[in-house]
Amino acid sequence: MKNDDKDHAFNNFISQQLLHIERNKLHIGTSIAWRQKHVELAGVLAREALKGLLILYGGALVVLPTFKAFNSDLSGADLKFPVACFITSIVYVIITYLMGFLSYSASALGWRSEEQLWDNILNVAATDENRETRSAVIEKVGKEAEQHWRRGDLFEKAAIALIIISLVVFSLGAYLGVLSFFPV
Repeated sequence: MKNDDKDHAFNNFISQQLLHIERNKLHIGTSIAWRQKHVELAGVLAREALKGLLILYGGALVVLPTFKAFNSDLSGADLKFPVACFITSIVYVIITYLMGFLSYSASALGWRSEEQLWDNILNVAATDENRETRSAVIEKVGKEAEQHWRRGDLFEKAAIALIIISLVVFSLGAYLGVLSFFPV
């Protein structure tokens, strides 16, 4: 009777371990899908927004000399600062593209580390061998994932700050450009 109880307990334990492994496999699949979708959607949105700003800023850079041609009283020196603002805004948008790329790359690496983390957790759950070594690997991969997430957040915040600065500089250039044509 006792052997039957032991066998039943052992089979119950194995069933629970297999159920745990299946749940963790779900996390891995979700992690992969989320990483792919996150990178795809964020990239499309950011690219389209930045393209729009580049077109706007470039258009403003073209419009100023065109308006100057219609106003013979205006000297080229009056437009130097607005033109410098527009060029600076374009440079900020280009740097924002770079920060966005670095943010997406760090996020993708973070998701990859997350996948490796879950893979290692599954391997520890499936086997007892090298449990201590696997635990060290899990801790290392977890720290790597955190570093990637922090780096991605830093680049994302830098990109947001740069795009805001870009809009402020552009607005200043537009204001000064209008003042050049219509002094107060």
